[in-house]
Order: sequence, then C-alpha cells, then structure tokens
Amino acid sequence: GICSLDQFDSFPNSGDRFIFVLGPAQDAEGLWPLRLEGSATPVKGQTLEKGQVVEALVKKANKGGLELSFKGIRCFMPSSQVDVVHHESFDNFVGLKLEAKVIEVREGGKNVILSRRALLIVAQRERRKELLKNLTVGDTVEGTVQSLQPFGAFVDLGGLQGLVHVAELSHSRVNDPAQVVKVGQSIRVKVLKIEKKEGKTRVALSLKQTMEDPFVAASGSLEVGAELSGRVTKILDFGAFVEVAPGIEGLVHISEISNRRIQHPSAVLKPDMVVQVTILSIDEGKRKVSLTMRSAADREKDNQKKDADAMRVEDPSVRKLLAKFGSNRELRGGI
Repeated sequence: GICSLDQFDSFPNSGDRFIFVLGPAQDAEGLWPLRLEGSATPVKGQTLEKGQVVEALVKKANKGGLELSFKGIRCFMPSSQVDVVHHESFDNFVGLKLEAKVIEVREGGKNVILSRRALLIVAQRERRKELLKNLTVGDTVEGTVQSLQPFGAFVDLGGLQGLVHVAELSHSRVNDPAQVVKVGQSIRVKVLKIEKKEGKTRVALSLKQTMEDPFVAASGSLEVGAELSGRVTKILDFGAFVEVAPGIEGLVHISEISNRRIQHPSAVLKPDMVVQVTILSIDEGKRKVSLTMRSAADREKDNQKKDADAMRVEDPSVRKLLAKFGSNRELRGGI
C-alpha cells in the first residue's frame, strides 16, 4: 500500500511501525491506499448509528464473515459485505483495520452490522466515471484479469470492466482462455470498442493487438516450396488448418491431404496431430498460407493425369460419347 506523507507529523523512517487503515480500492498499479489510524467520520461517545463510516479492527474470520471491534464495540461483517469479489477465505483480513459503513444497529447498539462492500461500490462508481471520461478507442491500458469464461476473459481496468473475446486473446487459435491468461494476472490491453446500450457500458478489449504480429515476424522465414512440420488446429469439411509457426495457420485443402480420394479430412487427420506439409502459396495481403501434405512427385503425376483428361475431352469423338452417355459416367474401352 501507499500512504501520503502529509499523514505524518514528522518524516517517517524505514522500519518505523504504524497502524494504518486499508482504503476502499486498489489503484491502477495494484497499490492499496493507506492512512494513519483515526476515525473516518466523527463518532460521539460509544454508540454507533446507521450510515456512519468507521475504522474497525478485524479480530476473527470464519465462513460467515468477519468479527471486528470498534472502540470496544463488537461488530460483524457478513461475507457478502466484505468485498465486491469472491474470496475462498477471509483469513488474510485478520489484523487489518478496515474502513466500513454501519448498515444496521440492533439490540440497543450491542449488535452492529458493517459493510465494506458498500464503500467499495461507491469508490468503483467514482473511478468508473473518471475512467469513462478519459478512455477512448485505441488506448492501451493496464488491467487485471478478473474472471475467465469459455468465450473470453473479463478484465478490471480499475473500476471499469471490459471483455477480451477469445478471438482477441492471441494470434494463435485459443480453445480455452486459461491457456493464455489466469485470474489475477496484470495485462496490457487495447480498447477496441466502447458501447453504451440500455444504460450499460460495454468495453471490448484486445490482448493480441498489443503483441507483435507473428505473420509479419515469420513471413520472411516462410517460402513457397518449404517443407516443415505443423500442428492440426481445426478440421472442417473442406480441409484442415495447420499451425506452421507461432500464430500462423495455413489451410490444407481436402484435395491436398491424401493421394487417395477421401470423404472428409477427419478420415486422415485429428486435432493436435503433427503433420509434414509443404507451402504451396503465401498471400501476405490476405494473410493466407496454402499447404499440401502430398509429395511433389504425386502432385506432378496427378497434374499430368488432369492434363491428359483435358486433352481427351477435347477429342470430338469423346465429346459425342459424353453428350450421349453423360459426363458423370466413367467411360471405358475405345472408339
């Protein structure tokens, strides 16, 4: 955490010990605002009233929440009122002084219920407003991964939440966001879109656009005719995508998978299979790479057959037979 120097009567020295109060929310760098012990709002006598903000010391933690003490008054903070995010355990709060709001006073002041969450929400709203004032499309900002979903990762920008869609996590194909980021990780993201709809603000973010473009980085090392190994990333009806370099995928058309005719690429290939491929073409403008798994000799033999078939069809006698029997039938024998 960080505490302003104007909180001290004299300049503090390294190693000096003080009692600090933990502020409501971390800043953009992950630091907690701290201040020296002292009531957040004046409290007269030994009684508490609903709405007051106090600084209470955490004595114990359990599944139900936190047991605290304020000027000898025993207080309780339910687990739902401790934070705006889920905690598996509250043990790390024991011994801390927390700023909290009195939300209920029972039994003549003997039973006091506190909420830290109420203050966190107010602080988040203020920070959210400030962020939205200055945030624009194209900005690159720091954020913390808050949660992961199959469709992407939610990132906290410091009171404002944005979504990095799974397609924007990496230049490589991502099946699970956990392959790229983890909860609590700090990352730099680019703002793609800020959309306000039905009173809600949605922010679309990109992680991959803050990274070097792998196609540009590797395009110089990829050449037509080069033979290399790659991993099958996706199988479709018309072919399979193979990753030939980090973040660079090429398409092996179904006709280029095998020398024999196959009904579907899955008859030969499986996801994550490592295969040998040859680069047929590279289109840098369209960022496309065409691949083949067939050998050069087999492809040349197939091209010769196609040329022979084309010449055969040009024969007037063959054209008459095709017209009579149909072009879909296999013609055998001679004329």
